[in-house]
Amino acid sequence: YVRGLCSIVVPVYNSTLSLEEIVLRSTKIFDSHDETSCEIIFIDDASPEKKTWPILEDLCSRYENVKSIQLSKNFGQQGTTRGGL
Repeated sequence: YVRGLCSIVVPVYNSTLSLEEIVLRSTKIFDSHDETSCEIIFIDDASPEKKTWPILEDLCSRYENVKSIQLSKNFGQQGTTRGGL
């Protein structure tokens, strides 16, 4: 870990209600610790609900430290996390 540089990988599967809350809480922690270059990487594990990806796209457009990747099929939590790393 280098001060000011970090990435958080978040596997996503049917999690539409919590996505923005994750961004808000993480950003608050980054700010309180003076972390200048932190990012949140959401990995959509082929969520069957159709709202997940549009929400992730919206978050990426509103927050410069948010990135997202959409997988073509479900790989499970471990495979999804590994893909984010």
